[in-house]
Amino acid sequence: MRPTVDELKSLWLHAYSRSSLIQADGWVVDLETTDPPTTKYRALVSAIIVAYCRPFTKSQVTRSERVVPLAGVEPPAELELTHSNLIGLRDKVIGHADALPAKGHDETPNKVLISRDATGFNLHTVLTSDIAPEERQKVRQLCRHFIDYCDEKLNPLMAKFAGDVPALPGAYEVMITAEPEEWLKAVATDTWERMQGSG
Repeated sequence: MRPTVDELKSLWLHAYSRSSLIQADGWVVDLETTDPPTTKYRALVSAIIVAYCRPFTKSQVTRSERVVPLAGVEPPAELELTHSNLIGLRDKVIGHADALPAKGHDETPNKVLISRDATGFNLHTVLTSDIAPEERQKVRQLCRHFIDYCDEKLNPLMAKFAGDVPALPGAYEVMITAEPEEWLKAVATDTWERMQGSG
């Protein structure tokens, strides 16, 4: 039985969301063993925020349709502040640079500084964002919560359409198409091997 377009969209959106949350969770683990304020540390903070927030920002699923993959899926009440802080960091610091503070904050993390010395002055930009050690476990709990939600949506679809996946070993891209177009497209082995490293 071939998946409907809505089932294919659901499969794509929840698989993509799940993958992003698994990446964010893994990068939180990496952050624990990375010394601040190194470039790698700052890159991991940015990567965690971007990957975590992907399921809560619009994705283009068809030429005419943009949806927020996990719209309406709430975090646990005790983690709601951490969730909204991550979204705020993505919106005000990582994805955009706003001069105004995010809602609920007193100052902006995006600062322009002037340093003066005997030769004159220079302009510098400073980004003050971090994920405090006590917040990291909360980020991991949020990831687990939303991964479990994605699994609840994906498992029935995978079971329903398992018989349609070719029996030969290989990789297949899920295509959001309507009948009579194919919904699975074989991916070349070398392409698949390169993609494996991307999460």
